[in-house]
Amino acid sequence: MQNFNTSYYKSSTAGMQGEFVEDDRLADKALVIGYADDKNSKAYELNLMTTDRVVNDDVGTVPLAVFYHAGTNSTRVFDRFIMGQQLTFEYEGLKNGTETAIDLETTSYWNMLNGLCIDGPLKGANLQDMPSHLSYWFAWTDHYPDTGLYGD
Repeated sequence: MQNFNTSYYKSSTAGMQGEFVEDDRLADKALVIGYADDKNSKAYELNLMTTDRVVNDDVGTVPLAVFYHAGTNSTRVFDRFIMGQQLTFEYEGLKNGTETAIDLETTSYWNMLNGLCIDGPLKGANLQDMPSHLSYWFAWTDHYPDTGLYGD
């Protein structure tokens, strides 16, 4: 696991080269999980995810579920459209030792780390993993200056 308790990470300096795009919606070194496709991009502040745990969002026409797994301090991004339907998720808690989300449409339980349905009508189905990146805010906005920001 990355050690963020060093002088570089604690410094407010935006990397070795500085920032190319100034965006003050977050602190330069706020950690974000970002999703981008050919047309759209959006960032989710990691500090918000530790509270919200599950975010249902649309980036352009892509329905996303962003899951924060407290046990591993990790975030995963999945496509919410599966088996012909768009699902809406809520954080459920531990089920058989696994952090889970439940979908409101079928009341199926989903493993938040791998997107596998572990119980309910969709048991055995797997959410499609979407590309995402853990990044500092200044680095994300340098690459995606027109990015959306969850909660903004």
